[in-house]
Amino acid sequence: MTEAGAALSLLLRDFAEKQAGETVDFLEFCSFLGVYAARHTTDRDALAPFAANTREAALGELRALEEEHAAALVDAVDGLKVVVLGVTADRIKGQYEHAASNPYGILPTVNDLPPVFQSLPIPQRPAPEVFFHMLNGTFREDYPLFFIPWPNGLPALVCPTSLPVETLLDAAVTKMRAIFDKDEARQFFLKKLTMANTGREIFARNFFAMFLQSPRETFGILKATGDSYYLWQQLCFFIRQDYDKVRDLPPDAVSQLQSARLIEYVSTYYKDRAKEVLKKENAFAALGFALEEPPYFFEYQTIAAFTDSRGEPLLGQYSEEELRDYLTDQTRERQDDGVPGMFVIKTESGALYYVKKANVLPLLNRLLGDARTTLESALVTDWEGAFREYRRPPEMTEQGAFEGGLERRLRQVSPVLFALLGSTSLPLMLLEGRGRDTEKRRSALFSKTGGLLPYSEILLLSRQALLTEAKRRSPFWRVTPPFSWGAKLLFVIKKSRFFKGRAPKKAPEDGPAEPRRSPPDRQREEIRRAARGVLARLVPEGSTPERELRAYEALWNRQLNRVDRENLTADVDALARDFLRRSMRTLKGPTLDSARIRSLAETLVNLPALQAIGPRSQLLMYLQLYMADVLSGGE
Repeated sequence: MTEAGAALSLLLRDFAEKQAGETVDFLEFCSFLGVYAARHTTDRDALAPFAANTREAALGELRALEEEHAAALVDAVDGLKVVVLGVTADRIKGQYEHAASNPYGILPTVNDLPPVFQSLPIPQRPAPEVFFHMLNGTFREDYPLFFIPWPNGLPALVCPTSLPVETLLDAAVTKMRAIFDKDEARQFFLKKLTMANTGREIFARNFFAMFLQSPRETFGILKATGDSYYLWQQLCFFIRQDYDKVRDLPPDAVSQLQSARLIEYVSTYYKDRAKEVLKKENAFAALGFALEEPPYFFEYQTIAAFTDSRGEPLLGQYSEEELRDYLTDQTRERQDDGVPGMFVIKTESGALYYVKKANVLPLLNRLLGDARTTLESALVTDWEGAFREYRRPPEMTEQGAFEGGLERRLRQVSPVLFALLGSTSLPLMLLEGRGRDTEKRRSALFSKTGGLLPYSEILLLSRQALLTEAKRRSPFWRVTPPFSWGAKLLFVIKKSRFFKGRAPKKAPEDGPAEPRRSPPDRQREEIRRAARGVLARLVPEGSTPERELRAYEALWNRQLNRVDRENLTADVDALARDFLRRSMRTLKGPTLDSARIRSLAETLVNLPALQAIGPRSQLLMYLQLYMADVLSGGE
C-alpha cells in the first residue's frame, strides 16, 4: 500500500464513521477529499495527488485498496458507492461482543447486511473447517469478512476475520444458556438428557447444572476428556430437534439455534482432538514398552520402524518431529540427579544407540557375559595357534600388552559394550542406584577413586588361566623348554624348505556357468535375501548370529543340568523349524521383514508348549534370531 493509499484509507474510514455507516457516496467523498487535501497538502505530502485531480486520483487508489480487500466499489442505481469493509468488520465484531455479555443480543447474519453487500465476493467457510483452524490458531483469510453457512434454510452467519474465537464462543454459550432461562424449557431438556443417559442420571444432572451455574467454566468442560463430549452433542441435538419443528423462527430463536450448532461443532473438534491426544499417548506408551524389550539398545531407524500390538507403525500416530523431541527429552540430563532417563551410546564407527536407564544394567550384564565367552575362546585359540608356530606374542607374557590386547579385541568384538563402559553417564547411573545388583556391578567396573578397572578384571579374564588352558590343549614339545626350542628350530627349517620355489595357485579365470533356477528356487533365494537383511538388523555391530543366539539362550534357558539344557534348546529349535516349515507357503521374499519375523516369533511364544519357558522377552528375541538365521540359510 502506497503512502497516498494509506492516507486515503484513513480518511475514508473517518468519513464513514462520521456518517454512521459503512457505505459512502463516491462523489460526496471526493468533494470532502478535495477540500481536505487542499488544506493539508503543505504538511502532508501524501495528499498532494488528491488536490489537483481528486476523482481520478481517488479512483485509482480505491482500485488498489479494493485489490487489498480494504474497500469495495459498487455501482448502485444512484451512483458509485464505496464500501468501507473495515467499518463493517468493526460493527459486526461489536455485535458479537454485545451478544457475549447480553443473552438477548442477536448474532449477525447475512440478512443484517445492507443490500449492497450482495454483490461483494465475500467467501463462505464451512463451520467445521473454520473451528478447526480457529482453535488450532491456523485460520487465515484475506477478506475482512466471511460467511458460515447453515443447513435447513438458516441464514448464514457473518464473521469478521479479526474476531477472536473466544468471543465467538462466548456469544454462542451466552445465547445457548438463554434457552434455559424459563423453568419449563430447563426441565424439558434436563428430562430428555437424563432419559438419554439411563444409569448415569447423576452425571448428566451435574453436567447440566455446571453448564447453567458456571458459564466461565464452559470451555473447561468443553475441553475436558471423558463423556462430556457426548453430553454436549446430545444437548445440542435435542435443541436442534426441538427448534426444527418450528418453521418461522424469530431472530432470537435463530441465534439460539445457530449457537447450538456452533457448540456442537466445537465439542466435535475437542472430542476428535482428545482422541488424537489419547492415540498419541498410547503410541508413546507402546514406544516405551518397545524400548524395554531386548536387545535393549536401538538405532533411530529401528525406533522409527516400531509397531504397536496391531502391527501398525507407531511413526504416523506421532510425527517424526515429535519422536525426535521425545528422544531429546529422554536423553536430557535431569535436574535432580543429572542422570538422563535414556542413554545415548555412540560407537567408534559413528552409530548411535538409545538405551533406557532401567535397561542399562541388564544390557551390561548380557554384553559382559557374551564378550567374556567370546574373548576367552578367541584368546585361547589364538595362543594355541601361536604355540603351534612356536611363537609367544607379548600379550601372552606381559600383563600390559595383555590389557592392551583386550581393549583392542573388545573394540572389535563388542563396540557397544566398549562405548557403554566409556560413557560418562554410566558412573552417575551406578552411583544413583541403591540396589544390591547396582552396588555389586559398580564395584566390579570402577575403582574406589571412580576410574575404570582394567579390562581383565571387568571381564574376569586371567592371563595365567588363559595361558594354562592354551598349554593344556597343545603338545608338551611345543610349550615345554628345551623341547620347544628344538622343535621350533626344526619347524623353521622345514617351513623354509617346503615353501622354497613354490608358486601360488592361480584361480580359474572362468568359473562354471550358473545353472538356471526354477521359480521355487528363485522364491527361496528371495526369502534368504530378505532374511539376511532382517538378520543384519537384529545382530548388533561387531557381533554374529551365533554369539547373539548363545547370549539369549543363556538368559531364557536356565536349566542347571547340561544335558537338560541342551535338550530344551534342541526342542525349542525343532519346534521353531517345524513352525517355519508349515509357514513357508505364506512367506514371500518381498513381504518378509522384521515385523513379519516378530509376528511369527510371537505366535510361537504364545503356544502352550512354550508358556512355562521364560523370560518371555528373551525367548522372543531368541526365536526371532533363530528364525531369521534358519531362513537365511544359516541352519
